[in-house]
Amino acid sequence: DLDLVLQRAWENNLDRIIITAGTLEESQKALELAKSDTRLFCTAGVHPTRCSQEFGDSEESWSTYIDSLRNVIKDGLQEGSLVALGELGLDYARLEFCDKETQKKGLIKQLELAKEEEMKDLPLFLHNRETGDDLLNILKEHYFADGVERAGGVVHSFDDSIELAMKFIDLGLYIGIN
Repeated sequence: DLDLVLQRAWENNLDRIIITAGTLEESQKALELAKSDTRLFCTAGVHPTRCSQEFGDSEESWSTYIDSLRNVIKDGLQEGSLVALGELGLDYARLEFCDKETQKKGLIKQLELAKEEEMKDLPLFLHNRETGDDLLNILKEHYFADGVERAGGVVHSFDDSIELAMKFIDLGLYIGIN
């Protein structure tokens, strides 16, 4: 009933919608949907709990996957439909889906992608659940450390202290609370 959902949205004065993706396939589908209506936009990225299933278990599979994600992002930027990189981040509340180290590796690979010239102006749509300072530390080391001004983004699913929230805000990020 997607057509009906969108019709109700437009009738109730929504004028833009962002479709969030959490896998390569979802990113491709979100982009195709966003291309169908100028009021629709999308994100592209891999949700932390899906890193194990998505990236595979070899360096070659990781590289191939990142190349495919890069192509979706470039297509979306060219179309003007893609507005953020994500959903990416860390989620330690659901480790049964993906272990911490794989999540961290997936985040770092996507942050490397985000720093590429064509993507450097894309904000990040970051997932953060029960991760302590890990997300903050990875962002500082792998995204903000080079001193280049970044587009910022939002840390959503935030469930930690006001002190940690302020550290993200000091980096130029917004906080989304469940």
